[in-house]
Amino acid sequence: MERYFRLWFLASLWVLSACVGWILGRFGFHLSVVLAYLAILCLAALLQIFRDQRKVSLKHAMRISALCALFFAPFLLGNIAASHNAFRVNEWMDNSIYLFKTKLQPVRFFKGNEGKVTVDAVHQKKLQQSLSGLQLYDNNMNSRILVAFRLGLAIVDKKTIHFLTEKGVTLSLPSLLPDRSLLYYSEMDDRFHTTNGVLTRAVIRNDTLYKIWERKVPKLHLNHWGDAFENQIYYPGRDFSSLPDTVSQAIGYKYATCKQNNAVHDTIRVLDADTGKLKKNIPLLPIIASFKDGNEAMVKNISNCTDPLHTNDIQIIKDDRTAHFFPQGKVGDMLISMRNISTILLLDGDTLQVKWHVTNKTVQQHSPRITDWGTLLVFDNLSSDKQNGRSRITEISIDSGNVLGYWEATGNDYFESYYRGKVTIFKNRIIVQSQDSHSRNNSMFVLDCPGHPISMACKKTTIFTGKPPNFRYDNAVLLDSSSGSLSSS
Repeated sequence: MERYFRLWFLASLWVLSACVGWILGRFGFHLSVVLAYLAILCLAALLQIFRDQRKVSLKHAMRISALCALFFAPFLLGNIAASHNAFRVNEWMDNSIYLFKTKLQPVRFFKGNEGKVTVDAVHQKKLQQSLSGLQLYDNNMNSRILVAFRLGLAIVDKKTIHFLTEKGVTLSLPSLLPDRSLLYYSEMDDRFHTTNGVLTRAVIRNDTLYKIWERKVPKLHLNHWGDAFENQIYYPGRDFSSLPDTVSQAIGYKYATCKQNNAVHDTIRVLDADTGKLKKNIPLLPIIASFKDGNEAMVKNISNCTDPLHTNDIQIIKDDRTAHFFPQGKVGDMLISMRNISTILLLDGDTLQVKWHVTNKTVQQHSPRITDWGTLLVFDNLSSDKQNGRSRITEISIDSGNVLGYWEATGNDYFESYYRGKVTIFKNRIIVQSQDSHSRNNSMFVLDCPGHPISMACKKTTIFTGKPPNFRYDNAVLLDSSSGSLSSS
């Protein structure tokens, strides 16, 4: 037994030595520095031995050398692994450390001014000067706009910009929560950059941001826009799986032939609005598999092995009037946009059964929004022609599923957003955010239409344009100056 304990002790020291070497490597102490350091240690150890013992036998010297090799070899291996990221060990270690930290303190609450985020006058001016390429136009919106620039989160008011943070974040919801707080997420505030992130709930008071809580979320895969309802937050999320699997076989058609490691499996993540804690994770592919009978058009569109659905928007039905637009619709149902199968569908909030859907009426769409007259306005990414850009805003009847009308660019105008895009209905006006596919400009503009459905008679007014490097895609929301609340669709 004593022998096993001795071996266990030596193995523990070996692992510890490797970890110390890795940590030094991650902090910039690379091989040459470490070797010099180890040489000094060995020399000091040998000098100590010769001082204590005037004569050292060859056998004793060999033992010392073996012990040095035993403990310094893993030290060197750990350092080399960190320097060269061998077998992606850095990501594995970073994520392990992050998971440990989130277990110790997953959520932090802020009281009073403790969560205040400040940007001093010097940095405020530098950030504003960095946006010299942003063009702000005269408009009659009577609303400020909260924009997530890569430089930081800022309020745009007519032709002035005021930064709330010095670090770029991504807005998580297109509207405020009932207490007028907002949600955003950012990369982990750590020297180790991983796919992990921090989800923060905050409130704006007197043009200053105050954190309410922040939660470290391992593997934070939040895709585009979500929604909030009854103190819960709904996000398009992502898990990963290797194909083929039982779900791909159940779906059939082209998807059944996929052979792919780490394929995306879209989910709906339901979080607690008070703490950010994950309450539920709803996989979407099994729902599609159970709905495939009689809906061949939808499942035949599942041909992308890496990212079969690409869910990019979730809207919760919040009132009876809106629910009645859909067959057997009710409050709590979920309207979901799936880009890669050109499908918008309504899921029952309790049974998770598909109640309504349209497929192939749009092409790789984003951001379906329900109007007051029972239609959907959709950012239709690729339904138009190439001359003035392939994007358009399309209106679809919920009752019949048919396209009722659309608006697209004409003349010298250009409108194409291949990957993203967002529509907001604000005081009976259509607000559009576009990410230009050819790196010309990102833009936000208003469509004022003489009636409905939408048509080419709508008048376009540009609010701002800017080069894509300035923006976190379509990440801007309206901040109603009269009520202080973010607009909802």
